[in-house]
Amino acid sequence: ILYNAVLRSLANSPSDETLGRAVSIVEMMEGKPTQTEWPNFTTYKLLLKCYLNQPKNAAEPSPYVLSTLCSKMIYHKPELNMSQEEIPLLPHEIASILIGMVHNNIDWDSRHFYTCVHALAKSTGPIKPFNSAPLSQSEQCESLLNFMTFLHHETKDATFKPSKVTFNVVIDKFAKAGRSKQAESIVDRMEHRSQTPGMEYMSPDTFSYNSLINAHARSMNYESALKAEAVLRKMQNLCADSVKSSPGSKPNVRPDVISYGATLDAFARSKSKQGAIKAEQILKLMYDEYRLDPQNAAQPNVRHFNCVLNAHAQSSSSGAAQRAEQLLKRMEELAGAGNPQLIADTISFNTVINCWAKSPQKDSAAKAEAVLYAMERKFRAGKLKDGPNRISFNAVMDAWSRSGEVGAALA
Repeated sequence: ILYNAVLRSLANSPSDETLGRAVSIVEMMEGKPTQTEWPNFTTYKLLLKCYLNQPKNAAEPSPYVLSTLCSKMIYHKPELNMSQEEIPLLPHEIASILIGMVHNNIDWDSRHFYTCVHALAKSTGPIKPFNSAPLSQSEQCESLLNFMTFLHHETKDATFKPSKVTFNVVIDKFAKAGRSKQAESIVDRMEHRSQTPGMEYMSPDTFSYNSLINAHARSMNYESALKAEAVLRKMQNLCADSVKSSPGSKPNVRPDVISYGATLDAFARSKSKQGAIKAEQILKLMYDEYRLDPQNAAQPNVRHFNCVLNAHAQSSSSGAAQRAEQLLKRMEELAGAGNPQLIADTISFNTVINCWAKSPQKDSAAKAEAVLYAMERKFRAGKLKDGPNRISFNAVMDAWSRSGEVGAALA
């Protein structure tokens, strides 16, 4: 620990003599007779920082030397009982990612390698691998996950064992990047691993499938939205099978408000008439399931209804405005019947106004203005938290300008 304190001081105060002194300290530690005095993960990480923090006029560090230090960071631990000569050199891609993480001060728990994946996934901004072809952060996370799987298979060391959470972190990273094929591939790997005796715990859970739905939603087309719906249906089937086979136990997979919300969003993003119709069908299914089993089923809220309203607005199809206004009225009926989570908000009203603004119907501008007036009345009566805003008025003016009536937008 004292040696590491000195190395930390050297890493934070680079000079022409820093690297030589740091190398000498680590070599001395490697020659100590007892394990308690041997270099550990922190030791090699600090020496790596000394290499990376050299003065600008210093020679660029050898990639081989840096890769060797990364190898020692991972393998030089008492549990593996490896001599210096037995430590294998890390694959170049993995070493370059780890060096990039050290260079960007992204730390992880040396006792559990999976935290390396988590730390990288949570980091913001691009983390450029050192002296290697550029990879996206999601690709870097997958590379580390694959390497963890290899390490655990080769060493049988539990600290290298990838958990379900680690797989979920990588799925989520791909999902947020809109890379649905890669996210789906990781989910497939989890399903395959869970078929192995003793590995049942690796079965994808609600988070896994929600991330996959979100990945499909970001593709922004109807075919991808149908894939999102297929994942939702799969979750429903898995939940039903689990409840049937193990009554009273909590299912590993159950569609929740996020599952439905992401699927509805997928259809809204498809910007199609079919997508809007599908979104309405899924919302009805969600509401019906909640009525049948309010203790366990996902409870619809205003965000789910707003997603469907947005699906109609995005579809720009004939009849979309009428359907949107009908849905708004349904929200008000349900809220009045004792469902406060369905009270329409400013977004709800603005979306319906926007639907009318886009409608080719002859009296659409008047309809849009009527919704605006209804919104104002509810706000004055204290039934709406926030009243009309700039978006509300602009949408109505847009509706009148589209109507072609002279001076209508100024009325």
